[in-house]
Amino acid sequence: MKINNNGVTLMELIFSMVLLSLILIFLAMFINNVLFKEKNPEFYDDINASLIIENINEDLIKNGLGYLNNIDEIYQVLKKDNEYVLTFTTINGKSNLTITKVDGICKVSYEDVTNKEFLWTLEKDMYIDFEDINIFRKILNDQYGNIFIKIWIPIYSKNGNDNTKGNNDVKDDIIIEYYGKAIKLEANK
Repeated sequence: MKINNNGVTLMELIFSMVLLSLILIFLAMFINNVLFKEKNPEFYDDINASLIIENINEDLIKNGLGYLNNIDEIYQVLKKDNEYVLTFTTINGKSNLTITKVDGICKVSYEDVTNKEFLWTLEKDMYIDFEDINIFRKILNDQYGNIFIKIWIPIYSKNGNDNTKGNNDVKDDIIIEYYGKAIKLEANK
């Protein structure tokens, strides 16, 4: 006797509907993420800026600042037309905060003492003026020989009037603060 299996069983129908539902859910989540990123690019910019700030602070706190001869050596600034490099001397090596401008687009990168790099590409309507980067350093006369450093990198918008040079909105600026020791390092012999 031959069995005729031309129909669809109830299990096959349920399995097909579950599989189709999963595919539709993942497709809807993907489209939602793409639309959210398109409507809210500043959300992702804030995350990238926060990661750079967090990694700089973590690197400086973990490794501490150091100098060989003069306390002015704890950081060095190299400024060119399209590049601004801030190099920190730490106990375990050097780390670099680099800002570059290429074809009107600014990129901010940070390379820590382990050579791990973090990159943030600013939106096309955002820019950094190297002349406005402010580094404040104060040697505290406390019993521990601490130093306070604040680095403020304002980020401006080319469009609109809410984040221009005369009216800066600090929420997207890069602000780094360090409070701790600056240790005199031994020269390699």
